[in-house]
Amino acid sequence: MNIRHIWLAASALSWALSPAATLAAQDSDRASIVRAIDSIVRNPIDAGQIAGASVAVVRGRDTILLRAYGFADLEYHVPTPDRAIYEIGSVTKQFTAVAILQLVAAGSVDLDVVFTQYLPDYPADAHGITVRRLLDHTSGIKGYTEMPGFD
Repeated sequence: MNIRHIWLAASALSWALSPAATLAAQDSDRASIVRAIDSIVRNPIDAGQIAGASVAVVRGRDTILLRAYGFADLEYHVPTPDRAIYEIGSVTKQFTAVAILQLVAAGSVDLDVVFTQYLPDYPADAHGITVRRLLDHTSGIKGYTEMPGFD
């Protein structure tokens, strides 16, 4: 996943959760929300920057948009299904980091404390690995895909 994918997802999400979107949703102005999201998603597809995307915007129990754009397979011109399944890759790292840093700002987490203070049931000896080392990916802990038996 490249930076355009991340930007696209973040742009759609941040707009959908903005006060303007909230007011629009409360005013039942779904059409304007859908048009705005369509524009955000279709522009990079039309420009050839991404092949396709699936977007879901849900507020509470209300699904505002569930739509696919572009192609899942360019060679065979297979349209992207609404409920396509994507490998998440590393896209969750920045969201996790922001959540941790919000906890740091709130005084709930200390970056320089050994992380097992917060995860005491972690199955391995942490060897003094701090939360900071987890966030900057220098802890030395293997990813689950690198562990025996993942196959």
